[in-house]
Amino acid sequence: MGTGLLRRTLALLGGSAIAFCALPGLAVADDPLDAAAAAARYVALGDSFASGESVTPYDPATNRAANQWHRSDRSYPKQLANENPLEIALVGFRACSGATTPNITQVAQYATQPPQIASFPTNVDIVSMSIGGNDIGFPDFAQPA
Repeated sequence: MGTGLLRRTLALLGGSAIAFCALPGLAVADDPLDAAAAAARYVALGDSFASGESVTPYDPATNRAANQWHRSDRSYPKQLANENPLEIALVGFRACSGATTPNITQVAQYATQPPQIASFPTNVDIVSMSIGGNDIGFPDFAQPA
């Protein structure tokens, strides 16, 4: 990933609690023809900041009465993958609007959304996680005055 895109992404993320983790064995292709096959396998976990809450349109499957995951095609995980298709393959987009820390590791948020880590794909190179805003009540105090 180019450093410019990474800097823009980190600036966009600002003060949110977020972690990026590059896992051992990250593949790098020398041959451009092999680049797509060598793209880093990326999983995004987290809350509304990662899912793209309020950034419509949402994936229709994530905007129903039974779930309000609100996963946007304009979220930062999707943008990272779409802008760098030869470097990053988004293989798991588990972020869910309204998620709290227990929704990452222990508690289902909706009947159809198990804890995010439970549906974690295997063979992953990069993981991002944004969590904590809902734990401290961010939606309650971040309303317009």
